Amino acid sequence: EAFRRYDEALEIVDRGLEYVVNEDVKAHAQVFAAFYTFRKARFNESIALAKEGLSYEFLSKEDKSRAYHTIGLCYTYIHEDTGQLSDLDAGIKALNEAVIMDPSNAEAKRVLKALRIQRERLYL
Repeated sequence: EAFRRYDEALEIVDRGLEYVVNEDVKAHAQVFAAFYTFRKARFNESIALAKEGLSYEFLSKEDKSRAYHTIGLCYTYIHEDTGQLSDLDAGIKALNEAVIMDPSNAEAKRVLKALRIQRERLYL
């Protein structure tokens, strides 16, 4: 995170995904690929990768939290572009799941709080 070399990280994860045969490793890598893809502002692709990782039933709670967090972030940016309330709600729902999976995910909690406040303002 400190070096923000997301392009390089995504390239390495993508290359690894071509060779992986173990479902545990593949699902874990897809979660990280989803985050790096999010950082490249490819939101729909990122959501698809995260959901694919989440489809693996034995994915760790930490990785599930990361995947839902990434999905929530994607929908947050999609909402900024579209203004659609459904995108904001999808972001809130995903971030709720992230916090349920890993209550120590402080960044997901921070974004979730901001989105809830934004949602409340839309009702006023």
